[in-house]
Amino acid sequence: MPTLPKYNAKFGSEQVELYLMELSEYGWEVFEGNRANHYYIVLGEEKKVELCLIPGATDWLVTATKDGSMLYHKKASTFLGLRQRIEEAAEKTGSAISAGPSSIRLGEGTPISNRRGFVHLTHGSKVECIFDPYFEDKSIVTISTMANLGMRFGATLRVLTTSRKQSRITPSMVEGFRKEHSCEISLRLCASPSEHRRFMLLSTGSTLVFGPSLNSLDKNEAAHVETSNADRAFFEEQWEISTSFVASVSRAFGEGHL
Repeated sequence: MPTLPKYNAKFGSEQVELYLMELSEYGWEVFEGNRANHYYIVLGEEKKVELCLIPGATDWLVTATKDGSMLYHKKASTFLGLRQRIEEAAEKTGSAISAGPSSIRLGEGTPISNRRGFVHLTHGSKVECIFDPYFEDKSIVTISTMANLGMRFGATLRVLTTSRKQSRITPSMVEGFRKEHSCEISLRLCASPSEHRRFMLLSTGSTLVFGPSLNSLDKNEAAHVETSNADRAFFEEQWEISTSFVASVSRAFGEGHL
């Protein structure tokens, strides 16, 4: 997000700037508008909250739109009132500002934002399991970067993949992840090689569902969090009937590592 310009208001402009920066850091997309003292917060597909300092006045105007329709239109004369108006406007679109976003749009030219977005979607919970048919060394680099950005993992990360990429996971990468992040990768082959879904199971019971593989995340696709138990039940079922990943890797590190 670009550096926000200074502007006058009855309450301190620094407060508004810090609040917008806070929303951006929490995962919301915050942009400058096409005129001075005008900003908007993207909440999802065709959903946004706009705020602007009313010209010649000290009040701020907050609006919310969804699918092109105006859902909210109110003024705020204090900083507390502005925050309240933004939260109310977001609620009108079906979003909760304080909870952070539940979905993100990935992009080809935004690798850092893509990974930060994944971290924000976990909302501080731990990633316990990953199902990705194309999980490989590059996938380990991706989750390592996410860990450096704040993603949390338990002592063991269970990963289910298919046989397509067996030759692309090396013992040194698995061991490197363990050393750097104090997390064992327990890797198994899914019994069903035709599966194409991709998801992470979180410690809160939620599931982070994503389109592209972790080995090539920067695609024009999306990721979102849902509370259905379907993916967790599928993972546990497949884990029970899965097999060890690669015999040579198992021999190198022992069955407890893979």
